[in-house]
Amino acid sequence: MIEQFRAYLTNVRSENTAQKYSQAAVKFLEFCAANRLQLDRLPAGVLSTFSEYLTYSGLAAGSVHTHSAGAKKFLQWLQAKGMIQNTPFNAPDLPKITHELPNALGENDLVV
Repeated sequence: MIEQFRAYLTNVRSENTAQKYSQAAVKFLEFCAANRLQLDRLPAGVLSTFSEYLTYSGLAAGSVHTHSAGAKKFLQWLQAKGMIQNTPFNAPDLPKITHELPNALGENDLVV
């Protein structure tokens, strides 16, 4: 199933994205197995719970975001293939990636 998903991704995404999303799908399947969740009966909010699990596992916000996006795409692909009936989400809240603002010069810092 993962190889089919990866083949699909390779046709619609970059090779790097296909690799990352495939890894995310594997991680999501492991998460489901560890929590005795069946793909055809996933509860609402499962992707948010998956994101929390990844965060508490020590992944950086960017990696959590990528894994969550990959898991979401995997579920959408499963639904399109008829392997599951409904996806358990509308649009999960993905973790925000924060960026530090650069230090800007003030008027007193300028020398004329």
